[in-house]
Amino acid sequence: MNKFMALLNATLTFIGIVLIGIVFYAELPSPYSWMALILSAFTGGYLSLRVFRMIDRRGYLTTISGDNASYELDDLVPTPGSGISVLTPMALEQLYRDGKNTLGPVTVSIWGDWKGRKLNEKHQIDSVAYNSGENTLTITFTDQCVLRVKAPATIHYCNTYLKIMKAGEVSWYVSGANAAMDEYHYLNTGGQIQTRSNTSWKPKYEDLGAGMHAIYLQG
Repeated sequence: MNKFMALLNATLTFIGIVLIGIVFYAELPSPYSWMALILSAFTGGYLSLRVFRMIDRRGYLTTISGDNASYELDDLVPTPGSGISVLTPMALEQLYRDGKNTLGPVTVSIWGDWKGRKLNEKHQIDSVAYNSGENTLTITFTDQCVLRVKAPATIHYCNTYLKIMKAGEVSWYVSGANAAMDEYHYLNTGGQIQTRSNTSWKPKYEDLGAGMHAIYLQG
């Protein structure tokens, strides 16, 4: 189903751009008309390929909403009785210190990136610590994986997920070879996400979206 939607949207993108080229072809004199038509075909082919790859990797619903700051209804202020709590980093830390956490094992998504590097494996949160001086939230899992979130803002918590809508930088640490820690860093520059790692990992463009949730831990 996902590949079908990817192909459908890619095809519609190609047709739309080529139709624009046909309009210019009909209005412009030769040879400019042919140049416009050929340019639209190449542009349509390139953009449709990008659309296909993005939807195929991210998923259809995530893609069509991922360029917005809020792409789900529960990004709004939760209503009373919804079971969703809006927490500060300090309140989230206290929740786990008091043992009142109800969230089970989760997968990890960082600005839409969720494939490989143990992100798509299930992890149980072991502890949460907030350093107010550095404005950094650290989430440690029982398998020794670690999430470190700088400047976290707007946290939604319930028994099925934990979301941090915005952040300045996110770091993901997992155990690598020879007991070393593999590090994956995501820096939000405002318009895009820049990455670096102590491994050879390089993300694909389609994997990240600056308008998506900084952290989405899904049960």
